[in-house]
Formats: sequence, C-alpha cells, structure tokens
Amino acid sequence: MIDLGESILAVVTLTPILKAEMPRVGVGLQREILDLPKHITSLAKQLVANTLDEKLRMPRPWSYRQLYEMLTQPIPEATLAQVTKAFPEGADDGVAPLLFEVQSVFQHLANEFPVSDYQTYLGPKKIQPTSDKIWKWYSRYWVIGDPLQAFQLMQTGALLPSQAGALREYHPSLHEEFKGAILSALVERSMRDGKFINLPPRADRGVATFLGKKIVKQGSNVNAQKPDEAKPSAPGAPTPPVNESLQTAGQRAAS
Repeated sequence: MIDLGESILAVVTLTPILKAEMPRVGVGLQREILDLPKHITSLAKQLVANTLDEKLRMPRPWSYRQLYEMLTQPIPEATLAQVTKAFPEGADDGVAPLLFEVQSVFQHLANEFPVSDYQTYLGPKKIQPTSDKIWKWYSRYWVIGDPLQAFQLMQTGALLPSQAGALREYHPSLHEEFKGAILSALVERSMRDGKFINLPPRADRGVATFLGKKIVKQGSNVNAQKPDEAKPSAPGAPTPPVNESLQTAGQRAAS
C-alpha cells in the first residue's frame, strides 16, 4: 500500500510545492491520486513493452544561488499555508501526510546540498561548488521530486544507482509499488509471449539498476577460468647437455 503523502507528492510533484504553486486538489486531482496504483501498473507494462517516451531532460528550476537561499532556511510558512488551502473541505485528510512528506524530503535535500568554503584572511567565504557536484544533487532531486520519472529513466538505461537509492530511501512505499508492478509486468509478458527472453539492453540495465542487481559488462566471459583453476602448462623441451670442451677451466671447476 502506498503512503498517502508519497502518493500525493508523486502526482503533484515537489517543484510546484516549493515554488508556492501548489495546484488545487479538486475532484480530478483526487481521482489521479486514487488511481496512482493503476497508473504505476500501466507505466510498468509500457516499460516492459519498451513503448515509453525516450525524450529526457533533467529540469533545473533554480540557479545555485536560489537553491542556496532556499535550502539554508526552513520552508516559508506562506508556502505551507498554501498547501493547506489547496485541499477542500472533506479532502483535508491528506494535508498532514503531505506536509510531513514535503518537510522530511526538504530537510534531507538541504543536508545533501553541496556547499564549498574558500578560506580567506577574513574567514571562510562561500563559493559555488564544481558543476559535477551540482549535477549529482539535481539528478537525485529529479527522481525525489518526480518519482514517476524513474520509469522513463529505466527504459533509456539512464537510471543511476544514486537515483535508485534516493527513491528507495525517500519514497520506500512507492519503490515497493514500482518493484511489484515491474515484476508482475515481466511475468505477464513472459506468459503471453513465449519468445520473450529479456528486455532490450538499455531497459534491462535500467531495471537491474533499480532492483539493485549486479550488472555484468557486455561481452564478458562468465565461464572464464580463474588463474588457480587454469590447466598446468605442458613441460618444455629438456635442456641440452653442456659441451664441456667449450668451457673454461673455472667454469668446469664450478660445475
């Protein structure tokens, strides 16, 4: 069963909430939240059939400076108030789970946010870290803020182990739902199509990364013998006897 806070966050996504653009939870959005398990099942079947859209672009809705200013202080009260007001009467039972989920995720993201100090005579000065550290943080934010994006990442083979770990850590009930849906879709296709053996290479790599399976490099010889199991080499040709007539007196005395 999916946690209610995780369900709402998966449908609404995190960026609109942090930007104070939380949509109103009307009848349509409530139906999407309730139908999330069915939507996950559909995404899993499309993943196994390799029919998901392969166009990917990692969003970067804030600059580094904006992120630094946002993550070094608590979520504004006005933002939290807007989340509360987005729920109509009779559907406000999701407010508390969503607020808990958003604040928990926000705190973890703030703790992981890369910060660099440059020591000067007047004390440490904050500088922007290298681009690879910022990219790594954003890659995790991508699946944390929009968990359903993981299916496209899996199909294209672009899912990183750090992203799979972040999904498992921040959204454990969603991760289990994804896992069950993917395994069920694989079983269903194998029963329907007797010729089905495995997913395409990229999708196979993505699913293996998501499941935490060890990935064997393409073309590696899994049946190769270990060094200690190798057969002993054949003995070489015998050494011919030394012609003592060609040796000096010292060499003959030493032998």
